[in-house]
Amino acid sequence: MCFTIFNFIRSLAIASGALNSPILFYEVKIVTYVLFLAVALGMAFGFFWMTVTIPTANLEQMASAAANTAFTIDPFLNPDASPF
Repeated sequence: MCFTIFNFIRSLAIASGALNSPILFYEVKIVTYVLFLAVALGMAFGFFWMTVTIPTANLEQMASAAANTAFTIDPFLNPDASPF
């Protein structure tokens, strides 16, 4: 949303002639590149964050299930439980 607003304001400034100075134009251009990069990195991090949570939850569930099974079946750790 902020990126859309920034591009709209930048487009209005260019169309109105407010960025006639080459130095000011390059400064706005640098800010635009930094904003593009920040948005891309933010989206990539968000995608990574959302996709990693599913396998992590599955691995944690498998690990806890394996730990509970090993504890209840192993007669040395729990003499009352027997696999037979």
